[in-house]
Amino acid sequence: MTAKGTGEFIRLIVHITATDALTPIARINEMIIFWFIIASVILAITVKGRSHSALHWFLLELY
Repeated sequence: MTAKGTGEFIRLIVHITATDALTPIARINEMIIFWFIIASVILAITVKGRSHSALHWFLLELY
């Protein structure tokens, strides 16, 4: 993942958590984000070339 991609990813996480910070759903979102980060790291290790495109696709699906 490039530095730009990492920065966008972190900014998106901050945006999601800040948007739902005052709702009961925030806890669930934190868990989803936590497990997604773990899954994306595993994906990056196993499928090095395609991990960024898969990550980008998933983040686009969130919107």
